[in-house]
Amino acid sequence: STRYLLLRHALRPASLGSLNVIGMSIGSLLSGAVIVELVFGIGGLGMLLLEASLSRDLYLLLGLTTYMVVIYVCLSAVVDVAMRWADPRITVSRRPSMAERLSRFGLRPAT
Repeated sequence: STRYLLLRHALRPASLGSLNVIGMSIGSLLSGAVIVELVFGIGGLGMLLLEASLSRDLYLLLGLTTYMVVIYVCLSAVVDVAMRWADPRITVSRRPSMAERLSRFGLRPAT
């Protein structure tokens, strides 16, 4: 059908560029929350992070930073899975072990 052709052969390859941009802009969106919330007077994580830094509340700063990092990692993983779905040619390569890297030069790891 036309819908299948459009989704399978047009939308999937066309979405690679936008998925890549979305993945790269996640960090900017999270870090820009402080400035946006300060300018527009919106209460949120950015404002809470700013207030915690001004009052030197280290535990709240650590908690918010950890929370934002977890959100960033999860959203990046979702973007990676979406990129893999959009283009099946994208594969995850295995990093060679130290022994494999040394064997290229005719060396063995110390025992």
